[in-house]
Amino acid sequence: MTDNLTQNVLAVKTWLRSNLLAIVLSISIAMAAAIVLWPVVIHVIPAGSMGVIYRPLFGGVDIENSLGEGVHIIWPWNTLTEYSIRIQKLQIEIDILTEDQLKTKTTVAFQYELDPKTLGYLHKYIGPDYEEKIIIPEVTEIIRQNLGAKSAKEAFTSDLGAISAAITTESNQAILKSVQPAGLTRLNLMNINSVQITKISFPKEYEDAIQQKVTEQQKAEGLVFVVEGAKREAERKVIEAGGIRDFQDLIKGGLTENYLRFVGIQASSELAKSNNAKIVVFGSGPSGLPLIFDDNKNVVQKGK
Repeated sequence: MTDNLTQNVLAVKTWLRSNLLAIVLSISIAMAAAIVLWPVVIHVIPAGSMGVIYRPLFGGVDIENSLGEGVHIIWPWNTLTEYSIRIQKLQIEIDILTEDQLKTKTTVAFQYELDPKTLGYLHKYIGPDYEEKIIIPEVTEIIRQNLGAKSAKEAFTSDLGAISAAITTESNQAILKSVQPAGLTRLNLMNINSVQITKISFPKEYEDAIQQKVTEQQKAEGLVFVVEGAKREAERKVIEAGGIRDFQDLIKGGLTENYLRFVGIQASSELAKSNNAKIVVFGSGPSGLPLIFDDNKNVVQKGK
């Protein structure tokens, strides 16, 4: 038994010696192939992305099965294309001719995201350059339709929030209609989340004229309030004067000397009750009312 094992070991050693070059060469070729093919075969899809496989030997684009985040092994003859499924932001500048033939430059920022469930269809029927082919042309056309239907003054003073909401809705509908492969209906490939018109620029002389007109209009509206307030104040004074006149007419017959002396006594009594330092001299003055001095010897009230 030992002899047989020894013979086998010797036979292996002999074979290795005779085929050492071929073995080394094979290992070297395998390592080189692994190094070369590693980036082709091993794919890492980063967070926030998905991949679509194109198999030229087995049916083309895999529409139904997109690859998620992580490490994937792909045959070297197949191709993997990555798509971001995060919310993406795009900003464009558009030249628009308003209804009154005034050229404007509009800056628009909008957000969109791809539908993960239809990435295979997006890759098959549109491709990675979907922004240039679908999103920008459709959004641009909708913006031109909305702002181009307004005069320059309306575009300058309109509620841009309402216009942006309308553009968002109409853009999604337009994109949905623009991509309709044979046999498929209402294929939702992407969604425009929000559109914001960040700037509308007119020729400087026109902007200055509109701004001046708006300012003058606001001044005129302010003057209306001033005039109205003055009218109200005048009416108040007329009413107040009428009340004083009626009061005087009412009490005129009862203003006797004895009544006025009685009112003076009441006023002096109330003043004497105050906490301020004072000097009171009784029985002075033609009316017999007291003279009242403060602590600086100045007369506060003198009965007449």
